[in-house]
Amino acid sequence: MAEADASDNEMRNNTIGAAILLLPDIYDNKDSAKRIDLVNNWIRDNNKPNTARPGSILSFIPRGQGILYVGVDESVASGNLVEDNDFIGIAVVDYCLTFQGTPFDCSLDPTITPEFLADQAAEDNSVVENNLVNNGTMPDPGNPFAAFAADLTLLTLGDHNNCFQNNIFTTEFSTLGVLPPCAP
Repeated sequence: MAEADASDNEMRNNTIGAAILLLPDIYDNKDSAKRIDLVNNWIRDNNKPNTARPGSILSFIPRGQGILYVGVDESVASGNLVEDNDFIGIAVVDYCLTFQGTPFDCSLDPTITPEFLADQAAEDNSVVENNLVNNGTMPDPGNPFAAFAADLTLLTLGDHNNCFQNNIFTTEFSTLGVLPPCAP
């Protein structure tokens, strides 16, 4: 059972401030993408061009993101100041939606197992009491997901018990139409 906590850090001038990803090549330890909490961090100005090796899975992740949870479960982003990231402040997304149309597309990638497909959804994540300022204002126009640019983004094929509560923000995008609140 993996657990990680990143607290009281400054993450700036990167492509992505914090990328927390469930990836097929490490799926044999699927618990490695659970309970990864980001608390009381300052995540800003992560707009550096992506310098990942061309063709690698990370090369398909757009620049300008504060916190990106991909296929991760039971994690919490709380008390963070997330500002001035051109594409997204905080995003919770399903793996298969993130890599759709790339060589890592779930319908094309031969390394994707039925077990991974059953678990690729981002589930039971909480985004609470974060302050998001000026995110999603300048996404790369070549990014196929540019329309989802916002302070808060939920890109899933169901709510999967993800929730958003008491965040201070201006813009949001949700495939569900609204950001689901956390249960009391």
